[in-house]
Amino acid sequence: MMASAALALDDPDDVFGTSDIVRLVMARKNAPLLKYEPILSSPSHRIPKFKKAVQAIIKNGYPMRGASYVFPLDRPLPWAHADRTIAYFLQAFSPISPILMEHGLSGDEACFEAATEYLNDWLKVARAPDSRDGFMWYDMAVGLRCYKIAYMTDVMMRARAPNYDRLAHLMTVLDWHRQVLTQDVTHHTNHGLYQVLGQIAMCRRFRDVPRFEEAYQQAQNRLDEMLNSQFFADGVHREHSPGYHWMLLGTLIDSMNAGLIEREDHLQLIGRIEESMSWFIQPNLQMPAFGDTDASGIEVGYFQPKDFSHPSLRYALSQGIEGIATRNRLRLFEPSGYAVFQAENPKTDKTETYLAQATGFHSQTHKHADHLTFVWHDRGEDLLVDSGHFAYRGKTDKNSDLWQQGFWYSDPKRIYVEKTKAHNCIEIDGQDYPRRGVKPYGSALRRTAQDQSKVYAIESECRPFKSIRHDRVLFISPRRFLIVFDWIKDNAEQTHDFRQWFHVGPKLDVTAQGYDLTITRGGKPFVSMVSLSDGVGLEQMVRGQSDPDIQGWVSHDKGS
Repeated sequence: MMASAALALDDPDDVFGTSDIVRLVMARKNAPLLKYEPILSSPSHRIPKFKKAVQAIIKNGYPMRGASYVFPLDRPLPWAHADRTIAYFLQAFSPISPILMEHGLSGDEACFEAATEYLNDWLKVARAPDSRDGFMWYDMAVGLRCYKIAYMTDVMMRARAPNYDRLAHLMTVLDWHRQVLTQDVTHHTNHGLYQVLGQIAMCRRFRDVPRFEEAYQQAQNRLDEMLNSQFFADGVHREHSPGYHWMLLGTLIDSMNAGLIEREDHLQLIGRIEESMSWFIQPNLQMPAFGDTDASGIEVGYFQPKDFSHPSLRYALSQGIEGIATRNRLRLFEPSGYAVFQAENPKTDKTETYLAQATGFHSQTHKHADHLTFVWHDRGEDLLVDSGHFAYRGKTDKNSDLWQQGFWYSDPKRIYVEKTKAHNCIEIDGQDYPRRGVKPYGSALRRTAQDQSKVYAIESECRPFKSIRHDRVLFISPRRFLIVFDWIKDNAEQTHDFRQWFHVGPKLDVTAQGYDLTITRGGKPFVSMVSLSDGVGLEQMVRGQSDPDIQGWVSHDKGS
């Protein structure tokens, strides 16, 4: 979604005069410089040898998609790059975010000079007639760029010999951002929260300017709305992705530490977000790769257990070294539609069995065609996994069948990871579950049960197509077995082809044993997969197939 930009961006006249700038400079003579706000800093300043990482960016350029693209910061940048993700990162000033973070920490002048060169290059294209095209005024890019320009402007105002004309122009640029952000924000995705936090950070620096003070108060009022629109009351993020839950939690922790979030009810919500996040961390420090969550999981070093206040999250992140383990084995997040089961190894007292199911459908935001999917980890192995997130590459033709089905991106791998057959789901007549043009059903969780033999059951039910009812029950016994029971009925009494898809962890081998399959570890049988339906066998597993269709593939792309 593009933010409204009804502004005279090509007007050469600056809004701020010299007298305005002199007043702002004088007001800052004895006032402390607010620290740089790490709302979304990459790489994080918490990683080891952060300063060396920043110096490498200044010297060699900013890498994207691993090292597939490297952009030197001392030459003109491709602001309208054909790759949408790269264009967005450039416009959000992501390459200089760690550089400004280091300047804020150490005052390194070389960092500020490098960031200034980047800003100068952007200013050259900001007034161009076509500057409204592409990602220059894209909603989240505006939110993540504005506070960086505000920080740089604030630093320049404290120079020994301030350049008043330049500062007048930069304040005008900030006023453009103020106007865009005060007109409207994106309400239906996490982008709106980043817009509001950026607006708070930018305007907080210049509350002595009436227009910015007014925008600051507006943003504070919006923050409550944004937090409630992004998270359920139990602290679970609404966008079908534990990865986005983790990302926004990091943003909220950094924003809280920077003084951008101060209300007590907001701090209490962050506590609930931390507690719920503890349930989405597997024993191997990976997250269930539901929706647009990276299959590679949490990057150790970006956040440490000590950065969080909730003991169960510290326990999960430290793998039992810090914090306190939850006493519950089964947790239902009924509004969001997640069910999580975890059990300890009785010998080590550390979590070993982990089962998570995603049954929610609240919108199309980061939602794959994966109704009632689940992942299973036990005895040190990812047994059943999700294909995970792949980059937002290509743009689907709006007149195509793919677009009508809800696939916005055209890269074959992106299409695959969203498809029903890429998840541990039931596929009906070879069709993907519809996400566009249908009413989201909310949470599909129904009931849970436990018997004396320590078998736990989780039941969910949805109607993926109008007349078809799908009831799924997962029976889990730690270190022993998982039973997947699917009951499907077409109320229209039509005949269909139903197929269960199961995706075995990529580190495991699978061999056929008659009608059954055996998962081996180190050449030895580890888990048997057996069909409980009379006359129905299991087909041979497919791994890494690319022709004629992609199948049996797990994405480890972290490029967007």
